Amino acid sequence: MDNSPDRPVQPFMYKGVPRLRSALTPGGSVEYRPGEALVDVRAMGGTADDPREVLDRVSKAGDIEISVDDVDVERARRSGYLRIRFDPSVDVIALVRRVNAGVGTRAVVPNTVVRVGSFVADPMRFASGFDADPMRFASAYGADPMRFANSSTARPATAATSVGGFPRLTKGPGSPIVAVVDTGAPIIGSPQPSDVDFVGIGAGLRESPDLNADKFLDIAAGHSTFIRTIIQRASPSASMLCVGAMHNDGDGDEVDVADALMQVNDTIGDKRQLVVNLSFSGYYLDDVEPPMIAFWIRTLVAQGAVVVAAVGNNGACRKKFPAAMPEVLSVGSVGPCGPSAFSNHGPWVDASAPGEDLVSEFFDHFDGAYEPLIAGSVPDIDDFAGWAMWSGTSFSTPAVVGALAELIESHGCPAVVAVDQLVRRPGLFRLPDYGVIVNRIF
Repeated sequence: MDNSPDRPVQPFMYKGVPRLRSALTPGGSVEYRPGEALVDVRAMGGTADDPREVLDRVSKAGDIEISVDDVDVERARRSGYLRIRFDPSVDVIALVRRVNAGVGTRAVVPNTVVRVGSFVADPMRFASGFDADPMRFASAYGADPMRFANSSTARPATAATSVGGFPRLTKGPGSPIVAVVDTGAPIIGSPQPSDVDFVGIGAGLRESPDLNADKFLDIAAGHSTFIRTIIQRASPSASMLCVGAMHNDGDGDEVDVADALMQVNDTIGDKRQLVVNLSFSGYYLDDVEPPMIAFWIRTLVAQGAVVVAAVGNNGACRKKFPAAMPEVLSVGSVGPCGPSAFSNHGPWVDASAPGEDLVSEFFDHFDGAYEPLIAGSVPDIDDFAGWAMWSGTSFSTPAVVGALAELIESHGCPAVVAVDQLVRRPGLFRLPDYGVIVNRIF
C-alpha cells in the first residue's frame, strides 16, 4: 500500500483487506466485520455449558462452513453469544437472514461495527475556524483533498486558547469511578516522544498519533486522551479506568466493545458510583439493540452503574446504539447558537451538552505532514503541543459524564441519583429532540 504523503491512505484496512463492510438495508445502512457473526446460543437451543453444540445447526441452516476458537467459547459461556467465523467473501447480511429464516428465530446477527463520530462532525467548520478550506488542500498544502477524509479533524489549540491544567479540586464524601471505553492499546515497552500513556485503575493505556505510519494524524488518534481530560477537569479526583476497544481509524465492533465492558465489570467491584463513557455509536440491522453489548450494559446497570453514550454525528433522527437503549443516558451536542447541525436527535435523546470546538489535552511533540506550501499563508494544522480543539457528540458525552462525577464526588450519592438530579429532575430546561441541556464545561 502506498503511504506517500501526497496520496490518501484508505482507512479501515488490515494488510490490504477491508476491516469493515457496509450494506444498505430497508432500515438504512449498517456496517459490520466481514467473515464474522454472533449467535444467540440459547435461541438456537444450546446451553452456556457447551456453546459449540449449536455450530452444526447454524452451519446447516446457512449452508456454510464455520469455526470458533476457545476465546469465543469462553465469551459465550458468560454472555450467551458466540462469535462464529467463516469465509470473508460471504455476504454476511444474506447469511444472517438465511440462517434466521431457517431456524425460525432471530438467533444470528452481524458483528456490527461502531465508530467514534468526531471525524464526521461538521468538517466544514474547519474552514471558518482555521482559515484553511479543506477543498483547497492541493493549492495550500500540496496534498490530495481526499486526504481530509482520511485524517483527523482535531486541530491544535495554543496556550492562549487552552483552559490550562485542572483548576479546581472538588472536595466531598463521594468516590466516583469513571470507565472510558475508547481508543488506545495496552502499554508495552517505552513510549515514543509523541505517545500519551495513562495509568489509572488497571494496567493503563497508550495512545499513539500515527499507527499506520503515513505521517498524518490518524482519524481517531488521541480520542481517549481528549475525552479523559474533559472528565478530569470536572472531577479531578475521580478514579479512572480506560479500556481500549476502538482502532485509530475510529472503528470497533460489537465483540471488541463487549469485551471492554466485561473488563470494566470484572475490574470494578462496587459499581454504585461508577459512570461508563461510551463515545461511539452504530446503526444495527433492523434498528434493534446490539445484543452482546446490551448484555454487558444491563449487567453493569443492574449493579448500580450509569452508562452514558454519544448519539452520533450524522445530523439524523434514526436511532443509533448503544445510545438508544433505554438503560443508557444518550447525549447529543449543542453549540453557542443552539443544537449542533451534526448532532443526531429525536425523542430518544436524553441530554445535550457543549460539543463544538472544545479544547482538551492531546498529543505533544507531534507535527504531521500537512505543511503550508507558502510559509505563513495558512496555519500548520497538525502541529500539536499538548492541546487540541475538536467537535462532536464524542466530547459532549464526557461533559455530561464529568458533571455526573462531580455530583457524586460532592454529595456522596450513587450514580443513579446523580442522573436523577442532573437530567431527570422536573423543571430542567429541555429542548425537543435534544433533551436536557447540561452546561458544565470546566
